[in-house]
Amino acid sequence: MAVYNEHATIADAVDQALAADLPVADVELVIVDDHSTDGTREWLQAQDWPARVRLVLHDRNRGQGAAIATALEHARGTYATILDADLEYKAANIGPLLGSLLRGDADAV
Repeated sequence: MAVYNEHATIADAVDQALAADLPVADVELVIVDDHSTDGTREWLQAQDWPARVRLVLHDRNRGQGAAIATALEHARGTYATILDADLEYKAANIGPLLGSLLRGDADAV
């Protein structure tokens, strides 16, 4: 999940991502803060994250594309999806899409 100055939506975005009903057992959430300056970064650092959440901090603002690339570099799973802390994408929509991948009917959805 790419994050930059999303103090108003970050808690909801993370809650939605962690609550998503996914047809796979091992799920991780990689959160990349792209050097937020509105309190988002401090909020992220103050949380007691479960083991399946990893927080990565950029040392300077590098843009959404760089935050996504960093998240993908740190991801350990077979499949990856992109979420943004501004709630642009709904985490609940991910589960139904995975069926085609898990059956081997598609390489990407």
